[in-house]
Amino acid sequence: MPATQYSAAKSLGMNSIQVYHYVILPQMFRRIYHPMTNQFVWSILMSSLGILVGMNELSGETQRLQSTSFRTLEFFMMAAVMYFVMTKLVLLASSLIAKKVFKGELS
Repeated sequence: MPATQYSAAKSLGMNSIQVYHYVILPQMFRRIYHPMTNQFVWSILMSSLGILVGMNELSGETQRLQSTSFRTLEFFMMAAVMYFVMTKLVLLASSLIAKKVFKGELS
């Protein structure tokens, strides 16, 4: 935070907690919101790597089911659709939250 912002907030009579609450945190949240959403989506999509350590997740369960029924295409297409839907739901929720929180701002 530039010293000018801190001194301007102090000149308005804010204490340190108010400066962080009303000046610093809103600016920080605006800067990290979209990258944070991207990281969340990335963590959903990369959860498929959990199969490497024996974690039972969507890709692992899909692989287990297709190995018993030999219907590879159907199971993996359904897994892809499920990943797509989960990602789109997160992005939709993120967009709705951003519209509500950042209304009236250009980004």
